[in-house]
Amino acid sequence: MKKVLALVLAVVMVLSLAACNNTPTEKKTIKVGVANIMTGESLEAIKNYYNNEVGPTLNMEFMISEGLSNDASGLVDFIDKAYASGCSGIINMITGSEAVNQGAQKCEQYGMWFCTNNSAVAADVAGLSHNIGHCGADPIGMEEAYKKAFSQICSDGENHSVFMYTCAAPGKTAASHYYSAIGVLEAMKETYSLTYTKSIEDIVNDQNPGEVAHDKMDQIHIYLCPGMDFSNFGQYVTACQTQLQTGNYDIFAACANWASFTEAIKGCESQLKKDIKIVGTMNIEDQTKQGLSDGTIDGAIINPLNVANGVLAAMIYNAVNGASANMKEAGTAQLLGVKPWACMSAEEYEIIANLDKEVGKFVLGGNGLKELTVLTNKNVTYKDMNNTLATLADIQKVVEFMKK
Repeated sequence: MKKVLALVLAVVMVLSLAACNNTPTEKKTIKVGVANIMTGESLEAIKNYYNNEVGPTLNMEFMISEGLSNDASGLVDFIDKAYASGCSGIINMITGSEAVNQGAQKCEQYGMWFCTNNSAVAADVAGLSHNIGHCGADPIGMEEAYKKAFSQICSDGENHSVFMYTCAAPGKTAASHYYSAIGVLEAMKETYSLTYTKSIEDIVNDQNPGEVAHDKMDQIHIYLCPGMDFSNFGQYVTACQTQLQTGNYDIFAACANWASFTEAIKGCESQLKKDIKIVGTMNIEDQTKQGLSDGTIDGAIINPLNVANGVLAAMIYNAVNGASANMKEAGTAQLLGVKPWACMSAEEYEIIANLDKEVGKFVLGGNGLKELTVLTNKNVTYKDMNNTLATLADIQKVVEFMKK
């Protein structure tokens, strides 16, 4: 009898242990550091997206920095802090090549996944096992958008001249900036039948600010001002003001930080009693809407702010869940591009005004995000992500995509 009882108890214990082992366990939250360079409204939009859309959808927690300077030391310092806080990966928004190189190497050292929101692959670290890719403004798309905007503005039969802040264009430090400037020069060349004294590529790659030489400089002026010294950004505003005060320029363009120039532009308009058109790379935010509505802005090249951020989060999610190889091509980090929208009127802006700002209105919302991860598609690759980004280039298709 005792033997039977002992046997029964043994069986009960085995079954109990089996039941415990088979009890579903909650998946561990994935913690990710976001090395952010945005401030103000743009930063709040990023926080809202990551904390209220991406986080709940993919069971992720985000450690988002305040606006970091665009240098390697700030990024490396943040990675150290993120590692100490238990982050599995880093989403990097600092675009300088040295920063990307050092950031990728630091993450490789820590065994943290690393991806970057920019428009160029850092070749020196593209093969590192934990560097899983890039996603940013599509460079060729930026060229097309700026060319379209300038061709439209300059099609009125009048001579127009432009001052353009090209930021990180030289050397393709930021490929989106490089191709934005290319688009402007191409549009001016075709509209006014200009002959430049150097190739357009050589002109854009020049690190020195100055007027572009061509055969009609007595009629058309083009001034390019590159520079990424954000600790002394006032020098670029001063350069802009100095050139605009000559009265030679009636268009201002900026492939980054356009809003930093607005007060200087207003002052020059008042002094010269002339309208200076503004074209720039902008976000979906109240400032853009107001400018297009009141005529302050004549063209907004809009990159949906959070689409790249969502793709990068999906990359980290896939890597953490064993699919890092699918995010790369033969072990090499790839570049994915978010195509911009060239918005030339308040009416066009109304179509996109409410997108990417709150839950339910993000271009790449919960269901769209899931489709880019192993959560829904076990065989997902970076090519699937690129296909989705191609769809989102058409604003009408964006509206349909968001209904999923």
